[in-house]
Amino acid sequence: MANLTMMNEQPSVDRRTVARVTLAFVAAYAIAAAACVEVEPDFEDQLAVRDSLGVEIVETDGQQARAPSSVTVRSEPELQIGVLDGDPAYLFSGITGVALLPGSRILVVDGGSGELRFYDLQGGFISQKGGIGEGPGEFRWPVFRHTTAGDSLVILEGTTGTRITVYSSDGGGFHTFNLDYNTRGPQGMSGDRILIVRGGGPTPRDVEGLFTTTENVLIVDLRLETADTIATRPYANVVVRRSPGGPPSIGTPLFAFRTAVAFGDDGFFITTPDEPSVLEYSWAGELRRIIRLLEPRNEVTDAEFRAALERRVESRNPDSRSAFRRVFDELEPPEAEPTFQSLIVDAEGWLWAQTYQENFAATSFGAPLQDKASTWLLFDPDGRGRGSAVMPEGLSVHDISRDFVAGVWEDEFEVEYVRLYRIDGRP
Repeated sequence: MANLTMMNEQPSVDRRTVARVTLAFVAAYAIAAAACVEVEPDFEDQLAVRDSLGVEIVETDGQQARAPSSVTVRSEPELQIGVLDGDPAYLFSGITGVALLPGSRILVVDGGSGELRFYDLQGGFISQKGGIGEGPGEFRWPVFRHTTAGDSLVILEGTTGTRITVYSSDGGGFHTFNLDYNTRGPQGMSGDRILIVRGGGPTPRDVEGLFTTTENVLIVDLRLETADTIATRPYANVVVRRSPGGPPSIGTPLFAFRTAVAFGDDGFFITTPDEPSVLEYSWAGELRRIIRLLEPRNEVTDAEFRAALERRVESRNPDSRSAFRRVFDELEPPEAEPTFQSLIVDAEGWLWAQTYQENFAATSFGAPLQDKASTWLLFDPDGRGRGSAVMPEGLSVHDISRDFVAGVWEDEFEVEYVRLYRIDGRP
């Protein structure tokens, strides 16, 4: 807003004239601002909303977006499901997904048993579907993706995603179909449309070191049998061979960007590689909104890079550390680290975005297992940054409802448990 000062030291100017001129100027300013761009400056919230060729851009000051939010997650679990030994219905071996379903039910997809297990909010076992096998409704290694439009449960076959089984949200009837997209596989679906994140193909033979390619985000229409690419992202792996011509070990580069996806009621969100923002699309592939932080990206210093390299090498088996050190020593640090690591849309339509952390704990098929507390930024349904929340230490977050955060936690024996933590301070 313009800074208007009335000078009392000028008696030759009539005060009523000054007042009329001032009001006219303020009115003209407001009309011009509304006509040009939909600017909504709020100096308390430090938020700006504008329009660029039909795409809404919502910008929040980075410091405000990272400040502690009134929405908090309790540090002690409200519920824990799982046992060290005992009833098989409560033994887990490779949880690939957890979801909070309608009807106060909890879905746990267990890769080791090939089962979809349903529990109530008291942790009691209700029923199970699936199992290990090759037949209809059976899996070699089921991977849960998301509940999507219509509350369908999308289950992938292993990590390739070439076979998809879709259940109703109560675990009832299902149908199965195959797709020729075998890298990272489908992320979710709405009706006849499936969102695919597809990589750039296999690693060339005898390549070692950093191998850079791209991955595409596509919407596949099963009814029309079409596929539209809506975004292209950089994708890189580090290839390590312990012997010339031997089988490769393929890992993620240090501070590498990986596309994260989340689903709302009528669209989806994906992360961007080169700026601190998240893009919101409709299921028709239309870019609707850019949610952006007004802040520079975090630079990666040489000291941070070397420390991360040492942690990465030490996480390997002793017999492979020298090979990993040889390859990783040749890598150059990136200019900046990614801003976001993963995304979840909760039951209230809020977007939760996990801030990036170079974390070398083991990785499950559902989400990275955390070896420390993670920080998430909260954006309301209008894309406004509402501060940050810290997740409990060691929790791999899989789903968020209005009242609970659900995820996977491991004890010192690497036994998996499903935990629910209560959310406080909802507006």
